[in-house]
Amino acid sequence: ANGNFFLPPGAPAGSGIAVGGVNIDTGGVNTVALRAPAGATVVNPITTLIDAYIRENPGATAAAAETVVQAGLGLPPGLDLLTYDPLSATDGNALAVQQVAAQFATVLITAMAAPQAGLSATQVASTIIGNTLSAIGSGAGAPIALARGATIGALLAGGGGQPVTTTSATEIAVVSDTIASATSISEVSQVQSQALDATPPAAPTAAPDLLASADSGTTTDIVTNAVTPGGRVSFNIAAVDGSAAVVGDTVRVYSGATVV
Repeated sequence: ANGNFFLPPGAPAGSGIAVGGVNIDTGGVNTVALRAPAGATVVNPITTLIDAYIRENPGATAAAAETVVQAGLGLPPGLDLLTYDPLSATDGNALAVQQVAAQFATVLITAMAAPQAGLSATQVASTIIGNTLSAIGSGAGAPIALARGATIGALLAGGGGQPVTTTSATEIAVVSDTIASATSISEVSQVQSQALDATPPAAPTAAPDLLASADSGTTTDIVTNAVTPGGRVSFNIAAVDGSAAVVGDTVRVYSGATVV
């Protein structure tokens, strides 16, 4: 599945929540409960902030919350962030939107993976989202800089000012800054995958298979006398546990213990 969904007529109104699954752009397991307010057609880290703003400001409309978050994150004006999907968009705003979404997701996922003693991953995420909304405020000030260590440090601050994670703000900022320097969405995905995908790809699903043009022996013995034979290796690209092979993964071919 590509993450598409639909709600049948008569379904209860309310926020949409996406839990679990695998991110199709990075191949990593989704560990964040992503949310979007009623009426949204996408669910991502940005809509999660918009939904949180509405829940923390009773009476606020989705449009008002969207305007605040849009300005607070420095996103291109005029976009409907509740329907805009940067991974499928073809306009000139897709990269900027995906960079911000990826930066915020990186802060959340990295911190949630290493919570301070006594804190759960859910508590870490809640604290970071709340701190982000506080930093954004009414959206009238300068946009928050998600590539700066000082900004990320403020987002990670818990009770007594102590960080909610054992991972340093500087370490997260390095990844966030690399995302900000990316020149394409695929590059953003590769940076995220390298930083966040802790599940190694699974081994090939079957033994290598020689191409017919290179198979000089019995078709099932995988033996050839060709000097430069061609072969085929199959990987699982549909696994939902993070072990699926994705763009950016490294493939190594061995002859015994030697990389060839």
